Amino acid sequence: MRRPSNKVSGENGDPRVAKVMRVLEESNVDDVSPFDRLIEKNKASAGSYRKLEHRGVVYPEVHLSRAIQALIYTLVAAYILSFIFNPDVFSGNSFIERLGYSNICVGLDLPPARQVSVVGLQIFCYFNIQYAVTDIQRSVAVWRSNQAHGRANRPVWRYRLSVGVDLLYVASSVAFSSLVLVYAPSHGLAGPEVEDGHGAAHAHHRPDSNLLVWTHTGLFIQFIYCLGIMLAVNYWDNPVKQIGASRFILFYIAVCIAFPAMLMVNYVVWGETGEYLTPFWFNAVLDWTWVFCTAGALNNLPTGEALVSTTKVRIIDHAALAAADKDQDAEEELAAPAGGPLTSLLWVVFLPVVLLSILAHVASGVLKRLVNVFVRASPFLEPRLGPAGDAESGNVAESRTPGVRRFVGGGYLGDLFGFVGFLANPGMGKGGRSNRWEAGGAVYATNVGVPVVMLNDLTASRVYVEGIDNATDAHDVPVFAYSGDQYAARANFMRAGDHAVKVRQFFARLVPADSSDPKWKAAMDAVARRVRKWATYDREDLVLVDVHEEFRVNLMWIFATHMFLGASIDLSFLADNVFPMPQLSFQYPWFPAWLNPARARMNKAKGAIWTFMRHCPYAADVKAAYEAVGLTDVHAFEALLTACTFNASGMGNSALNLMYYLPQCGASLKSQLKSDGDGNHALLESFCYELLRNNGPMGIFKLKRDTALRTSAGEHYLLKSGTIVCVNNTVTQRDETVYEDPHTFRADRFYPLPPKTLAARDPATGAEPLPSMAFACQLGKMFAAETPPGPDDKDSYDDAKQHNCVFKHLAVHYLKGLALVLLEHDYGLDADTTAVVAAGVKKDPAPKMKDFKGAEGRKCPFAFDISPGAIRGGVDPSFDNTPKVDAPPRMLYFNPL
Repeated sequence: MRRPSNKVSGENGDPRVAKVMRVLEESNVDDVSPFDRLIEKNKASAGSYRKLEHRGVVYPEVHLSRAIQALIYTLVAAYILSFIFNPDVFSGNSFIERLGYSNICVGLDLPPARQVSVVGLQIFCYFNIQYAVTDIQRSVAVWRSNQAHGRANRPVWRYRLSVGVDLLYVASSVAFSSLVLVYAPSHGLAGPEVEDGHGAAHAHHRPDSNLLVWTHTGLFIQFIYCLGIMLAVNYWDNPVKQIGASRFILFYIAVCIAFPAMLMVNYVVWGETGEYLTPFWFNAVLDWTWVFCTAGALNNLPTGEALVSTTKVRIIDHAALAAADKDQDAEEELAAPAGGPLTSLLWVVFLPVVLLSILAHVASGVLKRLVNVFVRASPFLEPRLGPAGDAESGNVAESRTPGVRRFVGGGYLGDLFGFVGFLANPGMGKGGRSNRWEAGGAVYATNVGVPVVMLNDLTASRVYVEGIDNATDAHDVPVFAYSGDQYAARANFMRAGDHAVKVRQFFARLVPADSSDPKWKAAMDAVARRVRKWATYDREDLVLVDVHEEFRVNLMWIFATHMFLGASIDLSFLADNVFPMPQLSFQYPWFPAWLNPARARMNKAKGAIWTFMRHCPYAADVKAAYEAVGLTDVHAFEALLTACTFNASGMGNSALNLMYYLPQCGASLKSQLKSDGDGNHALLESFCYELLRNNGPMGIFKLKRDTALRTSAGEHYLLKSGTIVCVNNTVTQRDETVYEDPHTFRADRFYPLPPKTLAARDPATGAEPLPSMAFACQLGKMFAAETPPGPDDKDSYDDAKQHNCVFKHLAVHYLKGLALVLLEHDYGLDADTTAVVAAGVKKDPAPKMKDFKGAEGRKCPFAFDISPGAIRGGVDPSFDNTPKVDAPPRMLYFNPL
């Protein structure tokens, strides 16, 4: 289903800028995914489609043409080296006596050509694997697309045959490229040195055994046969057969059958008689015909359907593409390029380095754990005697230090095993690293890849946020890392110093002061248009909208880019080329940043994004802001890109839960949420604040001094300087001393809204403090002032120097705006999702004890079970703490009221 495209022209009508923005505009991406991943093909060959890859369109045959290209280059390089270093091999070798001529393998078999050929064959194998993987994805996509649209499908066995043949081809390619030169003949020109009768060493020229020649040639034969079978099956499955390409491919298949047959017949006859059977000229013509057909396949492979490399259907305007090709400079700026030979070489080096790094981390982890058996490290200091509970001075009575030797998850150490265990279960469910209830307290040591002490209640976590200065202190996150030249792309709370202060001032100039700002309204309008568009879809298209991805990241990304830039960057372009990979890298395994083959593609993609930012509708405001604080344009653009991706993704689980919960609210509650009579939507604001209470990823922070701390339960601990403390913000917001019934989502928890400076539960009224959001926001202090810091006064409110989010005063307004758009519609999710969510609704929730008027026993209008065992856990803050649905939800209907 094609959508109209809003094309934006650049400053002064610059056509290059218009082309860049055309590619990057989110309106060029359709919503009907994930099954409609196909676009119609033009009648062209694989070679002519390479230029489409940077637009996210993948023809698997392009990878096959690259594999063939790598093979041809390898043969040419090997022959040149053999003519220089081993010319005699062409006049006398093991193939001449069996076939009457020098077979094509001769040039690859002897050093130094053999060493060069080993590298070339691995590149050849890599692209063959790429072809097989994308062809299998295409087979699955064709099946699902036909199923979803009720189109005629081929029999299931045909799809299984296609997938099976692709797997066979991969196995054949791996065997050929890995072993063919291991079992390479020496052709009587090389052998071990032996001593003659006088004690002198000479090379012994020994003829190759028949078994060795058969093994070497057999590896080549099996590959050619598998290639022919794969081409035949895929040609059979191709829905459009062009005459020229058909003639070529049928001839090529015939040669792939005849050439190996000729080899085997002559080898068998030679073994019996010592002579070859067919004339040498016939053998040579058939051999080189296969070589030239293989070279010709670069531009003559017929292509099947194209596969879009993202979960969005990208509309390709072939006329516009042809026009863009006339301007090579503009074409280079449109998007990231496909990987070239250098990228392929990097992959050859990158994969072994990663494997060696993993092995080194495994060995290091085993050693650390052995040492830890005998010398158990501890982040805790022995308590000094002093007045009981005098935590501020560090004098903590020994009787008040329970749990000072408590460890979970392998003790106080950091290694690969802890990293993997953390990835497997980071949350607060059973066995999770953040399960303070199972650990027996809020403070305990564990392993998340680095040794950390968890501080998982409100009181203990204060050392993580209070007194932190943006100029001198930096937080971090477990799991991910920014390495090498990506330091400029770090989120601002992850760095300290003058640059961090400047970036914060830069954002203070760009973030709207409140939700009445025109930029804010324009951004919310962009989100509303995206959502309302679903009401125009037919049901068969609506069920294909990836609503999980829409609420998890897309809507917030659209909002953030419109708020800062005035237009949206193509979401799939960002996901394919920049975020989360390779912008982020994992703590493990370590490898040099420059070695990552995807980084060159990312940096090229960033060039296109920078062009977009320089000419976006709000470009003048952006430029004025970064020049005023002394940032370079690229540093400002990196900060904006991180804010629009990494930071924006932190809202994901709140938006997802909003989508899940609203259909479960009755008509009466929906009416109250839309309008409660006072014009302020107070109940809806309470609903949205409660969504934020269940939001908050993990962060880590290194203590600079010996630190005494106290938990909400009254326990006291002393932590050594240099200890890394870890806080799960969602868990701290389950503190029972602050929140009543903390494992229940209560729509009216903050209704009426409490004072915005409230930091603890009010014992007189039962009012509870507003929650925090995202990294390093102090619980209960989201609103130290009504507005963010002024552009020239970063001290205009209490926590202006900290690493908290400059967007935090607007977070609830974003959720409220999104909720109001959804409340304009009646929508329903698929039956499986609805059943899971409905099971979490609490029919008889405990009433809130008191409200601000002192009334007892008010009944909660909507409550949902968010206990640790009932919600999803994970390392992705845009996805965790949501209902445990088994599959991504589908929207069955979306009708305006």
